Amino acid sequence: MSALRNTFKHLVGKSTLTQGIAIRRDYEEWFDAPGRGECREITLLFGSHEIAVTLRRLDNENGSVQIRYESKRHAALRAWLHTVFAPFLAGESPYPGLLELRKVDSDNYRLEPLRAEDACRLRLCLGPGLYHNGAESLGAASHPFAEIPEVIGSVGFRPEYGQTQYNEHIRTVFVERGWRSDEPVVPELPLRFDFRKDDYQVEVEFGNARSYYQDYLKFLLPFTRGIIRVGVLLVPTADFARLLCAGGTRRATNRATRAGLQLDRPPKYSGMVTYEKVEREFQALRFILNMPVIVRGIDFWGQA
Repeated sequence: MSALRNTFKHLVGKSTLTQGIAIRRDYEEWFDAPGRGECREITLLFGSHEIAVTLRRLDNENGSVQIRYESKRHAALRAWLHTVFAPFLAGESPYPGLLELRKVDSDNYRLEPLRAEDACRLRLCLGPGLYHNGAESLGAASHPFAEIPEVIGSVGFRPEYGQTQYNEHIRTVFVERGWRSDEPVVPELPLRFDFRKDDYQVEVEFGNARSYYQDYLKFLLPFTRGIIRVGVLLVPTADFARLLCAGGTRRATNRATRAGLQLDRPPKYSGMVTYEKVEREFQALRFILNMPVIVRGIDFWGQA
């Protein structure tokens, strides 16, 4: 694990205040997560208090790892979390509620809210990934692929940004590095690729949960003609998608308020594609992908 990853950062949601924290798969080793169906106690330090909580791995298909604190003896921790983060969840702050866990020693972790000024020093980064049909060796050796983490990492995290602004910044950096952009995938069809350099093609997808299926078609068409040899799909992680959807909801509500509109229900953004969804569905779709494909998550926990 990278030396920079000395903390675990968590985007706070309603379940964080009442139930627990889901551990990202790429941090399970950092927490020394137990085996499937097993659990053990760890200690969380918050303010001047400490409390024993449960670290467990579910005995299901995903085997996800969670920190749980929903019993009566955890009431003080839940009260602290509610005091610190309720204003963020209520939309009273333009910044998201971000919680940082820092390892003090084995099985002891300090909880701290991530301050707004620290959050604005974060950058986008590439998170977890999957590699298909020999793509791992191509990705490691290829110069075009090596540029992709640098492009994503050059974009700063801004809580007021939506997917449009992030797309614009990502596009600017790719083009500055000599990637072609927004051209026909093949001459006969109106489908257009996001970025292409040499025989690599990159699709950056912030669309709805079904839109990424078309990206696979954008890879297959030029591959069958020998135009590209590998396709790279970049999609937000669940944390990043949730943050973008929350920001879209907040901006839509503010626009309606400024326009004096009376809404029966508040607008809500949801259904954005996530890396976790793509990963879950990949086994069912991989048979059609007779080419090297790389899928990586876009996250916002990079270090400035």
